[in-house]
Amino acid sequence: MPEIKYRVWGVEIKAIECEKSTEKSIWFKNPLIRKPGKTELIRASRTTVNECYFDTWDEAYEYLLEKQKRKVQELKKKTQRENSLLGQIKKMKNQRIKIPE
Repeated sequence: MPEIKYRVWGVEIKAIECEKSTEKSIWFKNPLIRKPGKTELIRASRTTVNECYFDTWDEAYEYLLEKQKRKVQELKKKTQRENSLLGQIKKMKNQRIKIPE
């Protein structure tokens, strides 16, 4: 009997009807095959670079939330570094080298 898993892709959580699942993989029907009586199962890893599958919507949501929080923190650190460099560059104006005539 199919069970529902939750797929995180980008900033979207989508319910997927899954035929079989293990700790590392899930199998679901190929949505591109529409011939009556013919089904083809696709195996997907539960975690890849682009998508992750979870047993509950809450797990998917928490994953998505924490992932975005990490991105925001990384961007804050990068902004601080870039602002520091900007300050150093602005100070350079007062340190212009004068060429003797």
